[in-house]
Amino acid sequence: MRTSEDTGRLRICSGYTVVDYFDIDRDDYTVKAIIETVSKAAKEIPKVKRAISCVGVIDNMIRICKAELNRAGADGDSIIKSIGLDNVAGMCYLPSAEGSDIASKIISEYRGIYISRKVTQDITGYEARLKESIAKGWISAGSGGIRQAIAHEVGHAIDCVLNLSSSEIIDKLYNDNMYSVSTYASCNIGEFIAECYAEYATADKPRDVAIEVVKAMLAHR
Repeated sequence: MRTSEDTGRLRICSGYTVVDYFDIDRDDYTVKAIIETVSKAAKEIPKVKRAISCVGVIDNMIRICKAELNRAGADGDSIIKSIGLDNVAGMCYLPSAEGSDIASKIISEYRGIYISRKVTQDITGYEARLKESIAKGWISAGSGGIRQAIAHEVGHAIDCVLNLSSSEIIDKLYNDNMYSVSTYASCNIGEFIAECYAEYATADKPRDVAIEVVKAMLAHR
């Protein structure tokens, strides 16, 4: 099954732009997981579509984006490094860039969810490491599959578009539960939101705190 059609520089995949997947047949599993996870979120929180316009392999996005930045007269290498995109080992969410300059506009066109090529080349190993991290309490008690990692990044996108980190209700949930969700969730309120959403979206029986966070999300939509 092919989930995308070639359009030259980019591919359109179920309504989202897939940034230059290097082997679309092998990556169908990953592409399908991204689209299904994002689509599930969009059914409940339609605004999330504003925060995700692209999905793809981070390595390829960096190459394409650097070229566009350089053509526009910006220093592509410095800009990519300044926002940490060159250090992504697993997955990340890239939000819109603040500012009205040409570089910010280019970066904002690529807002979305990206995966390292290291992940796409070893999905089985990546999922095994996720399950190990769940067992140790490092990440929340979700499915342990690639969809959990994707849902975590979708959680960041929802936080971004709804400004959930400023919610008094979620702030209280964070302060009361930050250490009970996962080690990662205790880092800051943004990671707490993403971890709770990942558990809610992928676990067979999400815990009460994850459900409460999503209830708060829905109240802000």
